[in-house]
Amino acid sequence: MSEPSSWPLSDKAIRVRLTPNIVAQLATKQISGDCYPTSMGFYPRATKHAMKRRHHDDFIIMYCASGAGHISTEHFDGRVGQGDILIIPPGTSHYYHADEKIPWTLFWCHFRGGLARAFYEHIGVNEANPIVNSNNEVHLLAGFNQLIEIAQNGFSIGDYMHSACLLKQLLTLVERINHEKTKEKSGLVLSNIQRYMRENLHRQINLDELAALSKLSKYHFSRKYAAITGVPPMQFFHSLKMQQACLQLEHEQSSIAVIAYDLGYDDPLYFSRIFKKVNGISPSQFRKKYSSKKLA
Repeated sequence: MSEPSSWPLSDKAIRVRLTPNIVAQLATKQISGDCYPTSMGFYPRATKHAMKRRHHDDFIIMYCASGAGHISTEHFDGRVGQGDILIIPPGTSHYYHADEKIPWTLFWCHFRGGLARAFYEHIGVNEANPIVNSNNEVHLLAGFNQLIEIAQNGFSIGDYMHSACLLKQLLTLVERINHEKTKEKSGLVLSNIQRYMRENLHRQINLDELAALSKLSKYHFSRKYAAITGVPPMQFFHSLKMQQACLQLEHEQSSIAVIAYDLGYDDPLYFSRIFKKVNGISPSQFRKKYSSKKLA
């Protein structure tokens, strides 16, 4: 288990090392074993804080709430500023330190578990790009505070299992923050594009229309959209149509032909084939199984 730094704690600083017994229990519990903390802390205005490790076996996440610092690894050398989240995977030799003039205020947590690497990869960082900027996301600050408070005051394995669940919530929040940053860099305003899709579920739109919204060629728009969302734009549009079809089949008494027409399909048979391909059952089977009107 990677040891935290031995930086002398100030009055308001916090450093929590979970005991080997607690760590062993977290590793074997079904709820926590996939990803759990081993140590964590809060260092306000951490003057002269520094740490050098050649070998370590935990993931390390650090959040710079204010001030600045510096991180050096084999693959990255750069500044860590206010709002930055730094994640270091196991086995990465590193040296980091607080800035001399404006030392960082740092939240940090060491973690491990069977899915720890999956969480790391889900966030979208790597050894060459280990930093996510959060713009001081308020939920992130609150999450770290709660994580450390529970671990600091915990006395039962249930408390520490709670902290493991909070850690996983924090990691997924970091992924969402990084995802939003990726969208901003892409030049696509996805909210506008998806709003346009939802407002036009009643007709058939094409890739040219969507690309025009972003002032990109069809090729570049489609590539960027798929890179951000994981699906091509037209596939997403048709999935929205099928979601709306499910709602109407479940809550309305309109015929399948009318629902197909409402969603821009002139041919009800074609609509039914698309619906079955997406949902695994036909519209009539779906209505029979899920309709809220069937007991009326």
